[in-house]
Formats: sequence, C-alpha cells, structure tokens
Amino acid sequence: MESRTGLGTFEVGTLGSADRVDGSGLRHELEQWMARAREHGLEREDVMALVVSVGNACFAERAPEGRTR
Repeated sequence: MESRTGLGTFEVGTLGSADRVDGSGLRHELEQWMARAREHGLEREDVMALVVSVGNACFAERAPEGRTR
C-alpha cells in the first residue's frame, strides 16, 4: 500500500506478466510514445485516459464470457 497526500491510499503491485516485456522493446516504445504525448501537450491524466480507452477497445474481444467491464 502507498499513501498519497490528498489522494488516498493505493495498492501497489507488480506488473505480472508485463514484467517480462523488457526484452521485447515494448517498454521502451511506450516510454518514447509517452514522451511524444507530453511534447504535444498532453497531461498525465489525458495520457492515462487514452491508454485505458485504447486498452479497453483492444482487449474487449478477449474478455472472458460473463465478465463485464
């Protein structure tokens, strides 16, 4: 758990299987993309909302039956 003043307490965990992507270059590509997003004026909240939106769209077809988003 991690406390953030004014925001609350959050559970901090590992990335699970994403911990293994370092060798694939995916993390580096994402870091570059996020740097470009900042250069274009996007704030953290904008980037996170975009990532969630695209992630939901990309993984929607892979959701187990009966599971809602």
